[in-house]
Amino acid sequence: MVIGFLGVMGSTLVFWYVARNIRLRRTLRLAWSGMDGHRTAARRFLEAQGYELIRQTETAGWIGYADMQSHEEKFFVDFIVRKDGAYYAVKVICAEGESESTAHTLLANCFPLYSLLDVKGILVVNLHRETLHILDYDVFIPKFVRWRRRFRLSGVFAVGVMIGMVLLNHH
Repeated sequence: MVIGFLGVMGSTLVFWYVARNIRLRRTLRLAWSGMDGHRTAARRFLEAQGYELIRQTETAGWIGYADMQSHEEKFFVDFIVRKDGAYYAVKVICAEGESESTAHTLLANCFPLYSLLDVKGILVVNLHRETLHILDYDVFIPKFVRWRRRFRLSGVFAVGVMIGMVLLNHH
């Protein structure tokens, strides 16, 4: 009885997960289907600026938990590009009537992408105005976080040295 209930619950969870992902992919496909010309124009614009296309339509996200509630946020970038060995995430603005956001709004909205994708910066391409904005961030980490990271890394290094010594001295 319990095993049957767990089987039904497990299959329901798998079905929900698959349906959610199919819906997300369909949404992305529909969003991009009308933008093929814009995507091509943005790619050409970036290549003319010296950027090399690495990936298209990259997704990142996070889930936060507060007590018994959760909140999920998904972020999409149009491209991941590389120039001079550095990686950048690219957001394309393609509507003619769309006004450019203020610098503060762009910086605030794109910071999660910067931190989740671990890129050097965010490029915002406005196809209507043929402009390229480069968003860069300096993140200031408190001393205790830097020391905690160093302590963890030194612990990993020490364990690696000990394992190496054991393996070398084991005959």
